[in-house]
Amino acid sequence: RSEFDNFRTIYNKVEEGYNYLAAKQFSASQIAWYKAQRRPTDVFNIVFPVFNNVLGDFYTNGSSIKVFPKAGGNYAIAEKIQALLEHYSYEGEFDFYIGETILAGLIQKGYVYPRWTDELEIDGSLVIKNVDEFEVVFDSAAKEAFLDDARFVSRSRWMTKEELFKNFPKHKAKLKEYFENKEDIDLRISPEEFEEINDVEFYDHATGKYRIIETHEMDYEQAEVVYDSVKGTFEIFTLQGKKRLLYFATNPQAQLLDQTVRIKTVTTFIPGLCYQIEKKNADIQDGRYDIIPFSAYNYGRRCIDHFGIFQNAKGPQDSYNQWHNRVQDIINKQINAG
Repeated sequence: RSEFDNFRTIYNKVEEGYNYLAAKQFSASQIAWYKAQRRPTDVFNIVFPVFNNVLGDFYTNGSSIKVFPKAGGNYAIAEKIQALLEHYSYEGEFDFYIGETILAGLIQKGYVYPRWTDELEIDGSLVIKNVDEFEVVFDSAAKEAFLDDARFVSRSRWMTKEELFKNFPKHKAKLKEYFENKEDIDLRISPEEFEEINDVEFYDHATGKYRIIETHEMDYEQAEVVYDSVKGTFEIFTLQGKKRLLYFATNPQAQLLDQTVRIKTVTTFIPGLCYQIEKKNADIQDGRYDIIPFSAYNYGRRCIDHFGIFQNAKGPQDSYNQWHNRVQDIINKQINAG
């Protein structure tokens, strides 16, 4: 079994949750059965108000982040940082993206891409985005809520041949060669020989699309680490050239050390073609993954087992629909018989 097999259940639960919120709560087979019995299939949505109230609280509570300086810090800098956060919150549609993540997490599991930088990245930026919950796969054995103990975190999406050529122009010629030998490649990735690689998972025969995977992995390596005696922090140091010189000119208290630390590598590949596009060290090395999961309840032993409100709301919703539809059926039959 591949990790995609483990996450198929998660994807199905999320899709089912969105359908229930949209009052699509009967399957095609259920609707056909009710229709044969001449019974109604009205939906009495008790799930929607619960989600509506929770999201409404988030969007209307007006809470904001307050930045305070550390002991001995500078209040003027704290105020500037707060102004920056407020500006980004408005210009970057922070509430919208976090709202999407919260909704997915209330159903089952959502993901956010929070990337912020400080003086280590002199031309740093603030980026906070929702990540499509149907694109993420991570180490199913991970137990930490923020995936700190995960072996890997992957994000994938589907692309046609034309989209592959457009997004990876340097690989166009080589990719064309691989497409011409697709039958030979299929033999190499058949499920009978390699259980972890399933052609159905990585190539959609109906649409002709290939799954592109970007995998982030952590491994221990020797690297340069900068120690800031003022802030009391250790950070992996990646700046080079003029940025490196400028950093030490503006941070004379910083000390450069060699230590064994967790290094994050990023690999982009097309498993359906057995083709690796790129493998490199991540631009930002902070010992954390770039995608953080969110679920309403972190009660599962593993992160993949965490769940949302929908898991406990589905049963009462189904029972409520069945009871009301049965009552409607009885009333209709009594009226017609009378």
